[in-house]
Amino acid sequence: MDRLSQELYDTIVSYVARISAVASLASVSHRWRVSVERRTFREIHLKSSELDFFEHICRQRPDRQQYIRTIQFSIILPTYDQEKRGLFESDEDRAANDRAFTIAIIRLLDILSHWPSENGHLKLRLEEVYSVADRPSCRGRWAGTDVDIVPGTHTRIDADGTIHTVTDLYEWRYFYSFLDLDRKLVADRGHLPEVPVIREFYLGPTARNIADHVSVILAAQCMPNLSVAMWRLVTWEIKYLRLRRAYRSLLSQAIMTHFLDLNGLKELVIQMGCPNTWWADNFIEGDISRGPSTRTSYWPDDQAGRAEESGQARVGSDNLSSALRIGLTQLRNLKRLILSGTFDATLFTEEDPSAVSLEGGIVEQSQMAPCWGEALEYLHVSFDARRPQGGSYFRMAGPVRFASDLDDIEQRNDLSTEEEFPPGYGSLTPEAVQAATQAFAMSDHTAGSSSADFPVAAVDDDDMGISSLLAGFARACARMPKLKRSSISSWIPARVLDEAGERVTTGRRMWGVWYVTPDLEADESIRGRAFWFRSPAFFGDVKRRRVLWDTQDWRPSEQLSSLFAIIGREKYACDFVESFASTDGIRALERYRKSKDDNEILDMMDS
Repeated sequence: MDRLSQELYDTIVSYVARISAVASLASVSHRWRVSVERRTFREIHLKSSELDFFEHICRQRPDRQQYIRTIQFSIILPTYDQEKRGLFESDEDRAANDRAFTIAIIRLLDILSHWPSENGHLKLRLEEVYSVADRPSCRGRWAGTDVDIVPGTHTRIDADGTIHTVTDLYEWRYFYSFLDLDRKLVADRGHLPEVPVIREFYLGPTARNIADHVSVILAAQCMPNLSVAMWRLVTWEIKYLRLRRAYRSLLSQAIMTHFLDLNGLKELVIQMGCPNTWWADNFIEGDISRGPSTRTSYWPDDQAGRAEESGQARVGSDNLSSALRIGLTQLRNLKRLILSGTFDATLFTEEDPSAVSLEGGIVEQSQMAPCWGEALEYLHVSFDARRPQGGSYFRMAGPVRFASDLDDIEQRNDLSTEEEFPPGYGSLTPEAVQAATQAFAMSDHTAGSSSADFPVAAVDDDDMGISSLLAGFARACARMPKLKRSSISSWIPARVLDEAGERVTTGRRMWGVWYVTPDLEADESIRGRAFWFRSPAFFGDVKRRRVLWDTQDWRPSEQLSSLFAIIGREKYACDFVESFASTDGIRALERYRKSKDDNEILDMMDS
């Protein structure tokens, strides 16, 4: 039965799989089985409830381990009664969820820790976390698809016709809960499993929030051969500043302590915050730059001390920005870095962000202090409009038709709290639990602009905040000898007007600066066309170092421009060109139509 070469069986199975199921072919002969399993085991969607069976089939035939290239892992949390859908999660609920989450993670890593690292290149993607008691419309790929999801009292009719009045908070039940590693479980084990076979680690948006520092700790302590990490974290605008500061502080500590153990990383993507921060102007006044001086107790004492030895953020600066700057210095092999979140200039410099000088811009690379990114080739930083210390880099205004209308005074209704905790936290009586549900109103918890219409943005009158951020970025890029492309940008409100000046649509646009080295053209992919159409002449001028400012009517000072002119000067002896573009107004109509066509193509491809 096995007279053909294995490659021919692989080709046949690949063709047959396009038109019909191939599982039955695995029972024909050994080579048929190998070809079928090579294909079907390539990407595994695995639930925590299936781990015993998964371990059995991999132990039964160890060769299956080398077929698996991607594991998409979903963690199932404990169930709960339907009546609890109308109550916020309690401390006991969170503790039970943390325990189930930790057991599932450790169990999977334990299984994978026995796989030899020479088996191949394994990608681990933490795909979803949910309870089967959660409404299907609030979890997984269906999250947010039910337009009628509004917390409140509803009528439920059973199959026998019985009518019930029920209260349902939907995803707000666990909106302020953040899954963490159970410290007692980890301490009892002594250490987390080490899995050399994992080369890539992905964490996407999940129905249940995972505390941001968990990704860093898992990657550093469990994945010694990690080369690619992409994490979508959950630090967004919420009204409870005390809670947000606490989790930002834990993330900062994890970065300071553990980035040294991630020296093998070549590509890192960390996405934090919400790109639509102008919609959250009722939450931007609070200071989130500092946090409580606490330490996560499940790292060994010698590792915990490394955070303090690495240095601390200056008073008045953002602890997370400073931690990232210090931590990234440890990643000597990093070639591609994408960061998005709420930052200040201390992401790039040790100086107080309010005191970053634009003077003395012309400094030779050899005279500059060492900086993170010595191997970096691609860098993109997306900063939220919100400043860590409170306030915004941009000035928001109400509906406008002319530039002069940007002088409108913005009215904010700040909902942020300093010391409050969300509902469900602390020791509460049953009466207090019920009262929290009855007092809940989405308008008190939802980010949104108080402007009368979709807001527009301009650089704040006191632009030293944004100038300091850009100056720090330029100086950092100038110290990156292998840099090919870099950008720093923020999403701001935008409007597309037709030839008559009438609004076609409202949306968002990127405000920022782009740097490109000689001989580097724009991305040829569909998603990259937006950057090409931003300024075709700029991206087509491949013989010179280029800096593009797409910053509306705002222009950099001469000193700030000189800082960007330094980037790549010692490596490339060619000319330098500085360009200005604007994707606002009538000029944006063609780009809008083109992007709309591209989005339709992408939708067809995704379907």
